[in-house]
Amino acid sequence: MRARLATALGAILVATAGSALAQAPTAAPAGQKPILRPFGSVPLMVPPSSDAPRDCDDACLKGLAQQYMDALVKQDGSKLPWADRVRYAENGVTIMVSDGTWATATAKGASPLIVADAKAGKAVWIGSVDEHGQPGFYAIELTARGGRIVSVQATIRRQQGRPPFGDPIAFTHDPAFSATVAKGKETPRAIMSGLVQAYFEAQGGKSKAPAFGKGCVLIENGVPMTGNLPAAKGESGDCATSFSRGLFGEFEAIRRRIVAYDDARGLVVVSGVRDLPGATTSFTGSDGKGYKSEADYPRSFGFVTVFKIEGNAIARVESIATELPYLMPPPWQEPRGPRP
Repeated sequence: MRARLATALGAILVATAGSALAQAPTAAPAGQKPILRPFGSVPLMVPPSSDAPRDCDDACLKGLAQQYMDALVKQDGSKLPWADRVRYAENGVTIMVSDGTWATATAKGASPLIVADAKAGKAVWIGSVDEHGQPGFYAIELTARGGRIVSVQATIRRQQGRPPFGDPIAFTHDPAFSATVAKGKETPRAIMSGLVQAYFEAQGGKSKAPAFGKGCVLIENGVPMTGNLPAAKGESGDCATSFSRGLFGEFEAIRRRIVAYDDARGLVVVSGVRDLPGATTSFTGSDGKGYKSEADYPRSFGFVTVFKIEGNAIARVESIATELPYLMPPPWQEPRGPRP
């Protein structure tokens, strides 16, 4: 199977941050397969799509995300409209398209949340995939230029590892994420950006928490959260309560960037990494109570979070997060995100 993918795709390998982008290869001699080159060298590439470049609006970007996911579970990306230079990463590591979930995914969730932002050239797909029958939470950040896929960053949270981890099959996105805003009542991007940035600044203890709507719950990997811990029995994971109690004391830094806005639905997608140094085994919340740390070792968490904004408040928050080595750098430097 891997050999088939390598032949079909030309073994796309993305460059690490600061190194050269992938370039089209010299044709292999007849009867020979393309050579897989190791990290650090100029990798081989699939030939670019022959279609003429075109502008890609929101519908086009959503279509690309769906095409990508369809190809992923078929383990065959040979018909996707790749650019002539492509980057690809999973859980922060640059790899070949023929590896990772391209070699293991066998099915995908039927009801993903897809956010597209033509101004940024981004599409985000949030749902689940099966790897040989084992379901996991899954998200991609796809970047396109002229209707061709330039880069993809995938985040997958498998069952193995520390909590939280819910049921990817049973989990459904809150209906609020699909609800559109009345025409003319859209929240300006500057306000949405301000709310989201205040959310992360407050998690880091650097500012006051933003306003939260009634019924706002922090959901991570399908599980209601109170701070950095799954909500205990009888607790709701209420957004305002988690912040008022100061339950994010383990966080050292939250590196993040806004990936996409959906003005019609009032959505903001953020990708980033939370750094937890593990220097202490407990912390004191803003309520004055002591809390045990979630774990006793240094670690980071890569995350993709989608916010639902209603008016001047955060109404819903859903995240996929997976553990990474402490202070793990991004696979490459993304251009500045969409401006408010």
